[in-house]
Amino acid sequence: MKIVRYILFALLLAMTACSRFEQVKGVHVLLQKSEIRQRYGGEMGALADELKEANVTHVIVPVMEDGTAYYPSDVLPQRWEYGTELLAFRHALRRRNINFVAQIPIFQDSYTYRSQPALRAVNEFGSRSGSETLSAICPTDQSYQEYKLQAIEEVMLILQPDGIYIDKLSFPVEQSDICTDILVAHSRNYCFCPTCLTSFSEHALIELPKTSSVAETNEWVLDNYKNAWIQWKTGTITAFMEKANKRIHSIDPECKIMLSVLPWKEDEYNKGRQRLAGQDVKTLAPFIDNFILKTSCQIPDENFDSIRLSLLEELENTDAKVIPTIQLEVDSPHEAEKDFQHSLQYFRHQVIVSDWGYMLKNRRYLNIFITEPII
Repeated sequence: MKIVRYILFALLLAMTACSRFEQVKGVHVLLQKSEIRQRYGGEMGALADELKEANVTHVIVPVMEDGTAYYPSDVLPQRWEYGTELLAFRHALRRRNINFVAQIPIFQDSYTYRSQPALRAVNEFGSRSGSETLSAICPTDQSYQEYKLQAIEEVMLILQPDGIYIDKLSFPVEQSDICTDILVAHSRNYCFCPTCLTSFSEHALIELPKTSSVAETNEWVLDNYKNAWIQWKTGTITAFMEKANKRIHSIDPECKIMLSVLPWKEDEYNKGRQRLAGQDVKTLAPFIDNFILKTSCQIPDENFDSIRLSLLEELENTDAKVIPTIQLEVDSPHEAEKDFQHSLQYFRHQVIVSDWGYMLKNRRYLNIFITEPII
């Protein structure tokens, strides 16, 4: 009988581990937000208690930004002075059986952008200044890639997260979720720095023309080698994700990986997700558990869901899931609360809300979030 009990217990643990991300009521929590600091101060247990009362299953927490670590780091150049609070928060969530997901931006870093000008991404006109508002870093630079991979490893070892949320893993896109053909038409194409041009020419086995400007090179590439250009961009992003997956799972094979992707269907905007961002969900799928959709556009739930279903079609025969994110900051005042409640009900089994600090400031949203969805 003892052996049977042990077997049943082991099966229960396995089922629990497998189902941790089956149902998701997630929320972004930024400890640096004034609303959170004013309400909780350093009382991370009180914050975790309120999240538990709201039936939250997953908390997505930025653990670094712009060269500053929010935990005791030896890899990043700067530390947040209250960094031990993140450790305390992580332990408080674990005690309450809430999944802790560490959010890590990859190719966006204003500290590196300022301190290492050579790493600034170059647009199709040969300008680095266009990437300034994005703090966009060249995705092909191997030293920068290694820096972020080491940071991921450090987060895994120190914070022991249940999940890693990979953000800004793309070539620069001037607006993260452009929603009209006009805006897409005016979006710049990246990256044309010397490192990227060399990498592309080696990938395509071609010699780039000796032109007088990057603009002419861009035109020549897209006129003659558009498919090779897209394959090179998506290959660059996928190769990084494969490396990150190996580093993460070498430390914790059970850690789930989330990736934020552009909320576009595969063929939208002339294959814009692949052509501009370098994100191909088919090649990324072996290294991802959950693709995260988030948008600052006013998209009805039904349309947003059609994008989710379109991604699932691309992900056919894989285990990857697609989870929508509700961005509260962009809700229009007119019937916004009713729309929020409808969205929570519509995506009731898997949904992420951004963010907890906003709901603290607008308590009616928090009341809706606490009662919806009932998972």
